[in-house]
Amino acid sequence: MKCPACKSEMDSLGQLPIRVGGTTGVRHLLLGNWADLKEGLLPLDVYRCGTCKRVEFFDLDLSLPVQSS
Repeated sequence: MKCPACKSEMDSLGQLPIRVGGTTGVRHLLLGNWADLKEGLLPLDVYRCGTCKRVEFFDLDLSLPVQSS
């Protein structure tokens, strides 16, 4: 991967599970763990530039849902 900012080679940091769904705030306080039933984890590939320290996330294995317009 090339850094979009400085064009240097980026280093892979592996996959990072990103939490999506669930609830926060008052609903979470009232419902407890039941509030997290719709929660899921999506693995995103993370790359960091050694030169400018920019961090980029990619969905290389296409695990994110497709957004229709």
